[in-house]
Amino acid sequence: RTRPRAPEPALFSASGRRLPLDRVLEDVGMPSYRQVLVLVEGGAWHWPPVKVGFERPLYSFIHGGSDEIKLRTLSLKPRIFEVKSFIEERECDRMLETAGPH
Repeated sequence: RTRPRAPEPALFSASGRRLPLDRVLEDVGMPSYRQVLVLVEGGAWHWPPVKVGFERPLYSFIHGGSDEIKLRTLSLKPRIFEVKSFIEERECDRMLETAGPH
């Protein structure tokens, strides 16, 4: 039985955006004051929970609405987050319409 392959190592910005390995940070729009990198080997990126109640704005995501997307820590163990303003009501309605009845 073969074991699943671990993901390739990758660099991520502090906000969780995966960065291409063949380009320099300035080329991908990373300002010099935000040049903090995280190397993830053999796993998946996750935002640190910090503390219960901590809110992290997710600037690297495109969202057309007036609310910004926020990740709020609900629990450290197990790690549980609430994602505020993840999807707008019209987007949810469209997904339900597309999915149709079961």
